[in-house]
Amino acid sequence: MGEIFVHTQLPQINAKQLKNKTVLLRLDLNLVCREGQVIDQTRWDVVVPTVRMIMSAQPKKVLILSHFGRPSGNDPTYSTRILLPTIQKAFPDAVHSAQDGFDVDATLVLLENVRFDQREYSNDITLSRGLLKNIDCLVYDAFSVGHRSHASVTGVVAHAPEVQFGDHFIQEKKNIDLGMNGQTPTVAIVGGAKVSTKLSLIESLLDSADKVIVGGGIANTFLAAKGIYMGSSLIESDSITIASAMLKRMGNKIILPIDGVTEHEQQVTFAKDTLKDSDKIVDVGPSSIEIFLQWIQTANTIIWNGPLGFFEKKPFDKGSLIIAQAIAKADAYTIVGGGDSVSLINELSLMNDFSYVSTSGGAFLEYVAHGSLKVLDTWSLHHETH
Repeated sequence: MGEIFVHTQLPQINAKQLKNKTVLLRLDLNLVCREGQVIDQTRWDVVVPTVRMIMSAQPKKVLILSHFGRPSGNDPTYSTRILLPTIQKAFPDAVHSAQDGFDVDATLVLLENVRFDQREYSNDITLSRGLLKNIDCLVYDAFSVGHRSHASVTGVVAHAPEVQFGDHFIQEKKNIDLGMNGQTPTVAIVGGAKVSTKLSLIESLLDSADKVIVGGGIANTFLAAKGIYMGSSLIESDSITIASAMLKRMGNKIILPIDGVTEHEQQVTFAKDTLKDSDKIVDVGPSSIEIFLQWIQTANTIIWNGPLGFFEKKPFDKGSLIIAQAIAKADAYTIVGGGDSVSLINELSLMNDFSYVSTSGGAFLEYVAHGSLKVLDTWSLHHETH
């Protein structure tokens, strides 16, 4: 992978320094909602300890800042007011403010969706400075958006008078570092639909892992790069040249499927069978699963991102289910990242069977691929003592 972000220890929450201070707390409260009701509050639950720690310091005021969905302008269906009842379960005195938070007489204030202001996306310095008006300290605990150059991310970190990082951010970084620098042999499993979205990730893992198992639609592109006809399977033609170069450079590390399952539930062995024009590979085959399981059993560190087939539709979730269960049982340090993988293990009730489960999505991929995040680079540039 890219070199791990080298820095002095990130500044953690210092309760003594926050007493009687005004704190801007950047969280990721992009909670899953349906019809105006929160149905999954995981991203809130993991930062509740951070909020408790800050509140125990007896601050003058704490302003919670977050985005929520992808609204086009000021859309009430994306108002953070929807999230307030969830927050009030843990902090009954919390209130919502559609202004700057200083208009209400409360210590804990949930600000309005920062994405209502289009300056957020352009990392506008006037918005960043406006968010920091009358702020003594920024506490940043939103690893999952740390890869974005937005006004409420890198913008506030660059211009805050003081920055401290929340415990969830610290733990997320620590656990991904452990996975990327863990005991060898390291086996990485990369699935998903499109290779173009994970080129940097695969390149990085090829440099750091002992073996990289490739599945899903991504494997189709690599198989096509080897000259195997893939019928109407999902292939990214623009990525075939890059996949071919990876195979030439690191082919000894890349483990590809040797068979697959079509959408008509037919097993196909790539070395001897020719796919019809209409055939579409939607899952890895049983022989491939056996090979993957053998490599998983040899590993002391396992990193997994992305399903190995069209897991949303049975029976094409078989490969992903078997691999998920095998990783959960493995005698290894196991780390999982990426929305689809997390959804899968959640569905299987395996969340507690992995060493670490990252819910950070794109930020997880960015950090594994490059060893840093834009928010860390910004903090280092503006605050770290070199």
